[in-house]
Amino acid sequence: MGSVARSMWVAPEGSIYTSSLWDEDAGGVGIYQNGATVGSIGAHNEFQGSVITGNASDLFVALSFNSSLGGSGLVGSYNRSSKTRDLILQVSSDTTEQKADVISGLATSGTLLYASDNPGNRVRVYTTDVTWKLDISVASPGALAVDSTGNVWVAQKAAAAIQKFDPTGAPLATITLASTVRPVSLFDDTGQQKLYVGDEGPDMNIKIFDISNSTPILSGTFAPLGGFLDTATGTKGHVGDKRFTRVHGIGKDSSGMLYVLNNPWGGTWDLGRDGGTDIHAYDPSGQLKWKLQSLTFEAVAAPDPATDGVYFFSGNNVYTGTAGGSFQYNTIDPFTYPNDPRIDIRDPQRGEDFGQIAYVNGHRILVANGQNPISLSPLLHQRHRIHRQSRRLHPRDALQYHGTHPQWFLHRQQRRHLGWPG
Repeated sequence: MGSVARSMWVAPEGSIYTSSLWDEDAGGVGIYQNGATVGSIGAHNEFQGSVITGNASDLFVALSFNSSLGGSGLVGSYNRSSKTRDLILQVSSDTTEQKADVISGLATSGTLLYASDNPGNRVRVYTTDVTWKLDISVASPGALAVDSTGNVWVAQKAAAAIQKFDPTGAPLATITLASTVRPVSLFDDTGQQKLYVGDEGPDMNIKIFDISNSTPILSGTFAPLGGFLDTATGTKGHVGDKRFTRVHGIGKDSSGMLYVLNNPWGGTWDLGRDGGTDIHAYDPSGQLKWKLQSLTFEAVAAPDPATDGVYFFSGNNVYTGTAGGSFQYNTIDPFTYPNDPRIDIRDPQRGEDFGQIAYVNGHRILVANGQNPISLSPLLHQRHRIHRQSRRLHPRDALQYHGTHPQWFLHRQQRRHLGWPG
């Protein structure tokens, strides 16, 4: 499985393509079908991971920052058969961004390619042989979809809105979502005249709009409100069937199978370690048929002594089982604890995926850190208390490293809470 896929495109025959910023074991574009890995494309650090799309013959993928190619804001065209790159397209004039996503949306329709230039506040339209056609002005464009009549749908994540434009770029309609919704993926189900919207806000589900008329209407949802944090359908923090985290990819094949790419919460400034890969496949009746999941490529999961190693805790997740085990819980609640260092882009670590478990006066304590905690100064480690029933975490306090000498900082009330002296 590819590591930390942040985008997905599904071909009509059921081939699934995902894009990752960094995958040392394979190419950055992973290829899957029928619940199995079937190959990869490109170098391990070739792609940004933010967006991918395709057609019958080619893939179009946002490239990572590469000074020899022109910096950031690039899209590469790859032949699906030969798996080789044949074209590079400079979409954005922002060529110096080495961390954030410059290209935030891609879609194809017929002979046209659409690309969101996020800092340029425009959607750029090209032919698939990368001849420029027109620009559509839209603030902070994100995920894209194109319907059967050529209308362009553009997600605006921070604005909680989706804009509709006709093929010439003229505005037609706006879907104004609830203020907490964060639309991060779109899919046009042409046969059903439905627009699927993946939400990484607190709902963490898929919203389905009927777009058969000029005014889009919310016609349903897929998965319960609250995703993996929902307590009505399961234990808070428990992942699984329709208990989504960040819905970063949606697609269907010609048989009606629905594919959902989750990206579990966790990750700081390094987008190559931002969550993980969790693909669910559902048949047309909505029944889960299979899952494909990956670990972060650098992580440690510590056995829980209270369960004699039945559960293993990494910095972000809980696993159980043997021969690799299975993903059970994502222990980050980004809405209750938005300042959790494990999702703080200001944290200088490359994510906090390494877990260590200890017990203090009956409290299970997780200490999470990244791959190089001593080499960065200052460096924060997060101390967490784990709720026994839900296995979700309550962030408590921090340890700080200065050079090679750790200095421990716990507030007096926290020491008392844990029963520590002082």
